[in-house]
Amino acid sequence: MELRAVGGVVHAVFIVLMSALMYSAAIFFMSSFLKRYRLPEEIKSLEKVGRKALISRKKRLIASIRQRKVRGRLTRVMIFQFFVPMAAFLAVALTSMLFAEAILSRSACLLPPPIQVESGELGCLTPTVWIILFVFFLFSPIYTAVFQRELASIDEHQA
Repeated sequence: MELRAVGGVVHAVFIVLMSALMYSAAIFFMSSFLKRYRLPEEIKSLEKVGRKALISRKKRLIASIRQRKVRGRLTRVMIFQFFVPMAAFLAVALTSMLFAEAILSRSACLLPPPIQVESGELGCLTPTVWIILFVFFLFSPIYTAVFQRELASIDEHQA
């Protein structure tokens, strides 16, 4: 299997910047999506309805229906928590494959074989997917922080 290689630091910097830009856009999209769901307000109103549900069977039925709706929305948000970062990673990986599949460095291979592949007399090839994955690992705490901030506001309303 022959990799299309592009030499230089410029291409590596381009990939890092493109990855950072797309991951930042995904974080912005994710935070606006979470604000649209307004889960903390719904949970707070659900608690009020739940207190009144002890009075009658009809109010108890309404409270259980609203509780199922909130659980469904919370499940949707949790699934979204997985898919947005993964979709951003795949989008960056596919976009970078349009430009080059590997970066050629004319020095000795310093990293283990999956990350850097020896390319005979040319030097070492570093597949761009590895660079994108490392940038993804740098951004994953930010994704987690955005969701924790949203869930913390949910926990504040439940307490």
